[in-house]
Amino acid sequence: MSAAQDDRARLGQIVAACRDWNAQAKVYIPDEINTRAAHGTNPRRIAKALSGLFAFPPKNAPKRVFLFQGMRAQHLWGLFPKDQVYVIGTGPEGRRVKAMGYHFIPDFAIERSVKLSVYQGVDALAYRTLRRWRSWIKDRDVTVFLYEDTQPVGAFFAHLEDYGTATYRAACLQHGHYCGFNPPYRPEGRLTEYNLVWDRQQGDWISDRPDKTAVMGLSYEAKAAPAGPTRRVVLVGLGMPDLQDKAMGLFLAASRALEAAFDDIEILYRPHPFEFRSPKGIEACAQAFGQIDRTEKLDLLNGPRSLFLGEVSSLLYEAKQTGHIAAYMSVNPNQLPTGYHDVTFEPGNEAEFVRAVRDAFAADAPDGSVRAAHGDPQQRFLEAVRSLRLD
Repeated sequence: MSAAQDDRARLGQIVAACRDWNAQAKVYIPDEINTRAAHGTNPRRIAKALSGLFAFPPKNAPKRVFLFQGMRAQHLWGLFPKDQVYVIGTGPEGRRVKAMGYHFIPDFAIERSVKLSVYQGVDALAYRTLRRWRSWIKDRDVTVFLYEDTQPVGAFFAHLEDYGTATYRAACLQHGHYCGFNPPYRPEGRLTEYNLVWDRQQGDWISDRPDKTAVMGLSYEAKAAPAGPTRRVVLVGLGMPDLQDKAMGLFLAASRALEAAFDDIEILYRPHPFEFRSPKGIEACAQAFGQIDRTEKLDLLNGPRSLFLGEVSSLLYEAKQTGHIAAYMSVNPNQLPTGYHDVTFEPGNEAEFVRAVRDAFAADAPDGSVRAAHGDPQQRFLEAVRSLRLD
């Protein structure tokens, strides 16, 4: 197979991966996927994609490069020589990255050209972009740290390693809890050769290559403080409009059971970030539950030991790992309990639920010394990177 044929075949794999994920996710988040499709087929997107003709990987980059996708892992940039750290992301991210003194690469050439292929079947621009990046990585030792491999940019870099270049490695830094999960769509990490995960169980579920997976834990260190005189309950929003009514019904039922059983209780509703897109929805939650929690996540997790109630989610996992009480309720049949919870709530088991909550608050918080949020997160990350020889 010639290099040109290989490039076209690889582009076909990238496009197929994006289309497959869209088709799978449409079962779960149809409104979001339909909106993306509408944007992707807008004729104005072609004009914007053409600007990528003038975008090249940085020719003056050193022979050793650590490339980070976006700013999620900015706390890790300083672990590598500054002249070797490059960040690829959006325009607003670029302004912040440059202000911090790091090298920046705009991602629009990749994102727009791949979307043009995915939604309109126009491959010429993405093919040109792919060839430029293949030429660039051939001359360098590159480690790419992705936060996703399901969208155009992440899928693009995940497939570059398929060229078989020994000096190019792509690793997915897990930023959410995807263990014990039975989604209708492919989770992050399945396309990427290397994975740095929150815990071993998550790693075993995402990848069947333990030699290409390492545990880095959470990106911070936190531990719940002793519970206060008032029992605090945090209702963890889902951020899924199609499931909101069912979730609200379960939250209300659980809240009423707890309020009837305890005098010293405070109930907070913590919206998913997506929920803030709908001010009316936030107002409805405030009317239903009284208080909307906008506390910084670390302040919340380092605060008084509380009960966190929700479906399988990153925050529920994080609460459990930092010594809080995690309560699970089933909203979506595609979500499966993971074993990372202390209590289960379902309609009809209110009395059992209240007893379990009472016992959990009465018990001492578990020792956090072996939890994913214990220890210096940068040191945990470095140990994981070195174990996979990504440094």
